[in-house]
Amino acid sequence: MAKRIYTESVKKWAKGAGITGGTLIGLIFVYLIAIGAITNVSYSGDVVCAGTEEDPCYAYINFTANEDIFIYPTNYDPWGRDTLFAFDPGIKSWKLERKWGNYWWEYDLTKPCDSPRCGAKQTGEPTYALAWRKGKDYQIRITAYKNNPSDDIKWGAFTGVDEIDPNWYGVNKEIGYEFLTNEGNLSNASNGDVVHIWNVKDDYFFEKDSGIQLTNHFQDYWTKNVFCIGYYSGETWNKIYCADELDNFNRNIETDGLTYVNATLWKDIVYQGYDLRLGVQYNLGLEDENLSITIYGKNLGIDIPFDLGFAWKIKDVEIPLGVGGDKIFINNSYFNLDENIDLLFKNMFKIVQGENMTGYDNETKPIYELINETVNISFLKISGNDFLRLDWDENLNYVVKVFGDGNQSNFYTALLINAGHFNPQQEKSTTLYWIDADTGLNSPTDTGEDFNDWTNPTNAFSSDDSRSDSTGSNDEQDYFDFNFGIPVGAIIEGIEVSIEYRGKGQFPGSVTVASELSWDGGTTYTTTGKDDETESESDVTITEGGSSDTWGRSWSSTEFSNANFRYKIKDIGSDVPQLDHIQVKVYYTAEGDFLDNFDTSGEASSPRGIDMNETFFWIVSGTSDDWAKYYINGTYAGETFDFGAVTTNDDPWGIATDGNNLWIGDATDDEVYKYFINGTYFGTSFDTSGESCVPQGIDYYVGNLYVVCDDDNWYKYFINGTYTGTTFDFGAVTDNDAAANFH
Repeated sequence: MAKRIYTESVKKWAKGAGITGGTLIGLIFVYLIAIGAITNVSYSGDVVCAGTEEDPCYAYINFTANEDIFIYPTNYDPWGRDTLFAFDPGIKSWKLERKWGNYWWEYDLTKPCDSPRCGAKQTGEPTYALAWRKGKDYQIRITAYKNNPSDDIKWGAFTGVDEIDPNWYGVNKEIGYEFLTNEGNLSNASNGDVVHIWNVKDDYFFEKDSGIQLTNHFQDYWTKNVFCIGYYSGETWNKIYCADELDNFNRNIETDGLTYVNATLWKDIVYQGYDLRLGVQYNLGLEDENLSITIYGKNLGIDIPFDLGFAWKIKDVEIPLGVGGDKIFINNSYFNLDENIDLLFKNMFKIVQGENMTGYDNETKPIYELINETVNISFLKISGNDFLRLDWDENLNYVVKVFGDGNQSNFYTALLINAGHFNPQQEKSTTLYWIDADTGLNSPTDTGEDFNDWTNPTNAFSSDDSRSDSTGSNDEQDYFDFNFGIPVGAIIEGIEVSIEYRGKGQFPGSVTVASELSWDGGTTYTTTGKDDETESESDVTITEGGSSDTWGRSWSSTEFSNANFRYKIKDIGSDVPQLDHIQVKVYYTAEGDFLDNFDTSGEASSPRGIDMNETFFWIVSGTSDDWAKYYINGTYAGETFDFGAVTTNDDPWGIATDGNNLWIGDATDDEVYKYFINGTYFGTSFDTSGESCVPQGIDYYVGNLYVVCDDDNWYKYFINGTYTGTTFDFGAVTDNDAAANFH
């Protein structure tokens, strides 16, 4: 029995079925599904498209016709009414096409069918626009062109039961996704090679088939990040599979176009007779600073008699591409990626400096002493000119493997997580956080503390063409809470301010703005006289300061806290400036970053210890029982002292100074010897053998000596050599009993 489809009858059916949204073309397909006229239906999902000639929006529907189906022209209605196929929001134009051989042939829905391509069986004048014949398979495409490339358009219809509910999402949105070819051209889910997702903070790229993350950009990626599943044999993690060894993952990606994007991949695998599932979900929220990564596994079959674990492996590292010389910061230490290294870290820690109030002085001011606190840390950072960072929950049962063979291209690091035993049908997961390359430009999040003259000043928090206006010459506005996160002790090298603004009106005159910075919460500002002028009616972005401009003063890292740092803009021109966006970048060298090196082989070969004050280095030689003195720039200061000639300190390890004295450890005597700063023997030493300590290093800090020993501990002594009773097993943060096998 044939089905004759009129647009008005479809609308009437939809109303009775409670369908309230969608397009008429979508309704037709939903109607045909509901009445059983078509089966074996599949259709394309959400896509991001501009809806232009270069990037049209496509929707694909495949089905089998169970009976003859006739659809009549849009201007044909047996009740004399005319119904159009409408989209919301409206589009520029659209067409319905059928796959015919290697081509797409357009149906003309405004006139009767006159060709076998639209279903006509014989010559004549049929009244229908197209016919789908019983028993035939059809591939149909809707091609649309938008009025606005940023429009979100539903091309289907939906009921909650029989759904055809995909979207054509707009481009240039604050959050979304798209498919790209390896050449960088926009594509669709079937033909794309790369998935690109983004939010207002960053962009992320992934290989479509395997889900491998390509950091920074897919065409010049800085690392490949690979998820893996493995099993434990004792303390050793053994790889089962990593994503770069698999393909044809099941995939799903979804977004609401406003607040989130979720991309999920999974694959069922068999290993030694056990059925497993390996999967990953990447989640990105609108304002997220980092990418959430959830790796999961599932036991699909019988009980597995060993623990399973996940891994996140970072490989093929070059930041940026082609430069080399990168390093990894882990457990408060730096390692070059081109050195030989094979380490495992667990229970990672950091010693931080805190204060403890002990009483009051004669002027009733509180007296504080410095104390050391140990905190757990659970991140690693790979850095070159920029940095990439991975964070995880410190309470996980984890080990981090760092491996290098002297060639940076072979370096990798992997976070290994023991997920424990998996019962049949049990699924487990763990979530990590990836922070991609940072531009360093930070926007303010508060304004108007001491200076609040401009209108709508919060409009300068982001670049969105919403602007803040000065109300008159000499108007001032302050901005703060930039959330820089400068490491304590960092050396500040420069400050850069980016100002996006324009003149008000169609023919603005000269508008000029001045910029200054405060380091003490707005009490005091710099006096650099930095200002910028424009006569443009369109936004211009100008930069003040730079990588080596400190704005006329020396800065400490603490002066960039939210409590201290302020930026102030002032209108000093004759016409009205409109401010769109303020950003500030701080250039710095963190403690531990590589700066320079110098050669000691002429004076102190085979160095076994080093210490310094503000002017000099003292370096202990392991071959001559001497120390040599150098200026802070590495130039030899002309002083060498043979301490082995005046003591039995013949096996020196480590040197420390408080500015007045030197202490040098000895690994044979288990002693620490004390000298005056000029090298003269002080006449005293203290024994460390009571703590079973063979000295390997020594340091002075706030009235105490810390001696590093060959048992992977440090011991704390008073300045007179008495043991304080305090020790710390730093060897516990590395795991020489664990191993990881990626082969």
